[in-house]
Amino acid sequence: DESPAIPTVSSLWGVFRLILAESRQWERRVEDLSTPARILAKGDLEERRAQLQNELDLKHEQILALEIYMKDQLKLKDDITPRGISGGWEENIESNIKDTRERITEAKLDLLFNIQKELKQIGGELESIYEQEHDANETLQYFRDWHEAEQGALWELQREHNREVEARDLKHRIVDETLKWKVVFTVPSGKPDKRKPVRYARAQCASEDRVDDLIERAGVKNDAYRENVNLATLFAPFEKMWEKCNNMASLPVGVINDRVTNTGQPDGLASLLQAQQPRSKAKVGFPMRVPFHLLEEVRGESMAIEAMKANVRSY
Repeated sequence: DESPAIPTVSSLWGVFRLILAESRQWERRVEDLSTPARILAKGDLEERRAQLQNELDLKHEQILALEIYMKDQLKLKDDITPRGISGGWEENIESNIKDTRERITEAKLDLLFNIQKELKQIGGELESIYEQEHDANETLQYFRDWHEAEQGALWELQREHNREVEARDLKHRIVDETLKWKVVFTVPSGKPDKRKPVRYARAQCASEDRVDDLIERAGVKNDAYRENVNLATLFAPFEKMWEKCNNMASLPVGVINDRVTNTGQPDGLASLLQAQQPRSKAKVGFPMRVPFHLLEEVRGESMAIEAMKANVRSY
């Protein structure tokens, strides 16, 4: 079995043009049958047929009336008495019968050869006009339906072609977008670098993977930056404290003793720095009592700093 041939645009267009030409020709035919002159002539024929039909009915009634009158005259002739015969009634009745018979004959001849003949002729002309109009309208409607069907087939073929073109363009756009987002490595001179780095081999396979990799790297750098900022903020007070320690370490021992003596209560940094000063054979001044409470305070601060550093490293 041979498979049916797939219709092409050229074949459908050829059939469409033929159908369109036939449709226009029958449209002109319907217009010719609907001209004012033809409409007026058809109206005159219809009016004349109605008039002849009325005359035909009147002629039938006339003939029927004459036949009834003739039957009455014949009955009178059969029932006439000898006295009526002698009085001349028989001759009068025969004269009426003869005249009635002639009138009936004349009426029937006029009915058959004038009224009915003309009525039949006009009826034939009107039937021919009606048949022409009906055939023209039916044929025009047939070609119009066929025209719409072929036009629908052409539109469907056009829509299918448009869908194929859109699908092909979509593939091209996807490929163009993929190539646009693909990472191209170049050498310092601007030429493409054909040596693909190993660390970017996976990222080059798909642009989405490359974007995810870049986002992950940016997140790691952002986290490292936040850690540095948090550590700097956390150790800022301790840096100030050690800066004070360094400043006081550069002072002579006598100045530190004077500061302790004047206040009467040595601060933690002064006592710590005083303990770090190298001992000399010269006699130096000491406070009245050893500041053990300050040593405990400094030890607690050191332990707190170590604990905070451990917590920061664990993050």
